[in-house]
Amino acid sequence: MRVDNVEEIAGVIKVLRKRRGLTQKKLSKLLGISNTYLCDIERSRTKPSIKILMKIVSVLDANLHITHSSIDEV
Repeated sequence: MRVDNVEEIAGVIKVLRKRRGLTQKKLSKLLGISNTYLCDIERSRTKPSIKILMKIVSVLDANLHITHSSIDEV
């Protein structure tokens, strides 16, 4: 799946999280981030760092192609 902007990243994360049967609270715990930060990512209020995005991809067992302009570098 190709993701080109923050809104798409947010939507994909939310859909995959729900498909995996995870709540925001559970996923944020697995990622080692606050529930508020994950909520902000899912609502496109903030861009995840590459490090966090890679953790999300790993935990959700996702395969995403994301353009450089979609995310902030660590």
